[in-house]
Amino acid sequence: MSERQIDAEVIAMKIKEYIVDRMQSKELHLLKDKPKDGKGGIIHKLIARVESLDLSNNEKIEYIKKQKKPKEQLDMDFQKEKYEKLIALFSVPPHEIIDEYHNAMKKISNEHDIFLWLDQAAKRAGGRKYATHIAKLTHSNISTSASSFYDKDFNIAPKYLTTSSIAKKDIDITGNAGVSHYVSLLDIEHNGNSLRDYVLADDTSPFDYISNNMEISKKWIMGFKQVFSPNKPCTHSLAKQVFFPICAKSYHYNLLVPLVSSSLAHNFHRLKKKIREIAITDKYTNNIVARLPNNAVIKVTASRDAHRNVSKLHVDRNGELNLFSTRPPIWQSKIKPPIYKKSLFSDIHNSTIATEIDYLRDFLIRFKKLDISIKKPKRKQHIDRWVNNIIDECLFYVGTIQNLPSGWSKNDQIKLKKSHQYLLDPYRLDEDFQSERHNRDWQSSICIDFAQWLNYRLRDKEFTPQAEHTRLWKRMLEQPLREYMEPVEEKIKQMMKEAV
Repeated sequence: MSERQIDAEVIAMKIKEYIVDRMQSKELHLLKDKPKDGKGGIIHKLIARVESLDLSNNEKIEYIKKQKKPKEQLDMDFQKEKYEKLIALFSVPPHEIIDEYHNAMKKISNEHDIFLWLDQAAKRAGGRKYATHIAKLTHSNISTSASSFYDKDFNIAPKYLTTSSIAKKDIDITGNAGVSHYVSLLDIEHNGNSLRDYVLADDTSPFDYISNNMEISKKWIMGFKQVFSPNKPCTHSLAKQVFFPICAKSYHYNLLVPLVSSSLAHNFHRLKKKIREIAITDKYTNNIVARLPNNAVIKVTASRDAHRNVSKLHVDRNGELNLFSTRPPIWQSKIKPPIYKKSLFSDIHNSTIATEIDYLRDFLIRFKKLDISIKKPKRKQHIDRWVNNIIDECLFYVGTIQNLPSGWSKNDQIKLKKSHQYLLDPYRLDEDFQSERHNRDWQSSICIDFAQWLNYRLRDKEFTPQAEHTRLWKRMLEQPLREYMEPVEEKIKQMMKEAV
């Protein structure tokens, strides 16, 4: 037996388990949920019946109601055990409730007969479609029947971030959410081979182990293949459209319908989530971590009930889509070292820092004394976030200057403070310079200058920074600066060894 056949056999076994799990889930809800329209809620009905008939059982009923499921016990076993305990309290069995339970279970069992269930799944699977681009993400009122597409283009342009550039893309599913449990069957996999792969390859092997009938297996394959078949191309009045001229004289146009790439949006969403987790846990990573400040987010069909019918990945993102700026690039002048400045902070000014400082100032004005403003953890978190964002911008500037050709600080006309030279021109292979740099506590000087610079930017008619503010800003820079410089110092040591 080949490895692929073994995978197919395991997948067939997992298909059976999936259907059994679905059946048991239905039974669990039948037992433990509250009655709806007079149906279901078997355990709730039994408790209500016992309490109405016999006051002598009150203590037993209260015990059963308050009993918690042991960690090692399955929820189904616990609910069935509770059912049996309640039945035992009746002197005359409540036949109508027992019959309702048995009749409902007979129906559930029949519906989950493996052949019947797969027949139904294959017929209804076409109600959902695999896609990378979802029309409904463009506007929440676009019907799910509007065209959504699966990107199969493998031409990758290195300069552009596209759906095709994602090595392992998340494939979205859109359409009728009521049949999602049928389509989820295609995600069953073993050793990296999923049932979806077998369906796409017209390989009936997994179904052959269930049906033992080639014709039935082919019928199921063709049914599930509807998930990949595109609908008849169509658009919607709410879809955003662009008419692109192809011949000005004849007034001929191509109609472009820009669709949001859910796969690309999800890839970016997971990346942002991973970056946040690294930041929260303060973990070290060898990967380059890029930050996008003030990134805009839009919520499309944000309520959970509303966006169930949009797409699977959209539900996972909680309805969020990140928006990217499409403005033309801003001309940036050549970066020059601050030779004629006394402080490195003289050259640090941008809209992000200005915004964070405005937020910080407004907050500090609201709580005049520092001990009041940081007394509650939530308040302190606000201050930490704003100041850390300012620190990030400062260290980004430091990095750009450190990347300039080393030795620029060896200039007779330089006005920059020595401590700032040690930070901005660390790779200057000058023995005296490196000796002084190594023996002086220049990092403390940088932290003090940062605190004074920040206080200067915060000061206005309504707010005057105090000594405690200076101490806090200085302390907040110390650890980030030390961590930032650790790999720099290691590189300096290596360069000095190689220079000997």
